[in-house]
Amino acid sequence: MFTVIGHEAERISRSIPIDDPRFHWVFNPLYRSGQSASFKLGIRKALESHASVMVFLGDQPFVNSQTVHEVWAQGNRMLQAEQEPFVIQPFYREKTGHPVFFGNVNSHLFEELGGDQGAKPIIASMNRRILLPVDDPGIHFDIDSLADFEEAQHMR
Repeated sequence: MFTVIGHEAERISRSIPIDDPRFHWVFNPLYRSGQSASFKLGIRKALESHASVMVFLGDQPFVNSQTVHEVWAQGNRMLQAEQEPFVIQPFYREKTGHPVFFGNVNSHLFEELGGDQGAKPIIASMNRRILLPVDDPGIHFDIDSLADFEEAQHMR
């Protein structure tokens, strides 16, 4: 498990102690260049030892654990049956969200991303794309502003 951090990385890693040998903080010194730098670094680290990666966004605290388990289980089933790269996205009310499972991929697939670009172009280019229906509005709610944060305070 890798969590990529940049801005105030030392303060974050100190204030969130995680006692699990599977967990690793990864510092991204290029965090100012946009989210793609963190995304690519996380992908590279994860794919050093695995054929798949599941991507979570740190600003989406309301994804429910059942959704995580459903996406993970579907990804693992497909890894047993598929040789080609594939992606699984949770789908709620006509819209995709996170977490996203990438299977049978290598990090070179993601190297063209830059700036604040996420993985949408990579996902769109994949031949095998699975939309997994879930009953979870949390796959869409992210906290990008003070107003979002205030709304999140009322959702707890």
